[in-house]
Amino acid sequence: MTQMRAILIDPFAKTITEVEHNGDWHEIYTHIKAGTFTSLTLTMPTYSEQGEVMYLDDNGLFVKDQRYFNFGDYPQPLAGRALILGVDGQQWSAGETVATKMTLSEVKRQVQWAREDLQYSHARTEHGRTKIAGKEAFVIRSIPIFKTGKEE
Repeated sequence: MTQMRAILIDPFAKTITEVEHNGDWHEIYTHIKAGTFTSLTLTMPTYSEQGEVMYLDDNGLFVKDQRYFNFGDYPQPLAGRALILGVDGQQWSAGETVATKMTLSEVKRQVQWAREDLQYSHARTEHGRTKIAGKEAFVIRSIPIFKTGKEE
């Protein structure tokens, strides 16, 4: 497999580094030290431009002694290590992974380390309506609530 450039965010070591990724989705588990992962789209691909995706531990909120970071204007802290890779705009439906085009300095500008005593507390559920593809839809959303060591 071809090696490609990725960026690893490690809130435990408080480092942001370039790493090599072999293109195999199984290797994502190794990079982020997780048994399952989820993805957060940072930029959507188009037919002419690649997108950028962040892979995170899907069960990260439930890990004991977890560390968190904030990224850009994302509305909540992100749990555990994260790996940033690109996704080819021509192959979006096939999910073809490519090297990230983001630079270390771009990522470093967007990352803020959360307090070490920040922990997931519980989730609040919200219900509402929204428009999806021009049609009204009912939405149920789970919002994580965090606390610090000073809170009970």
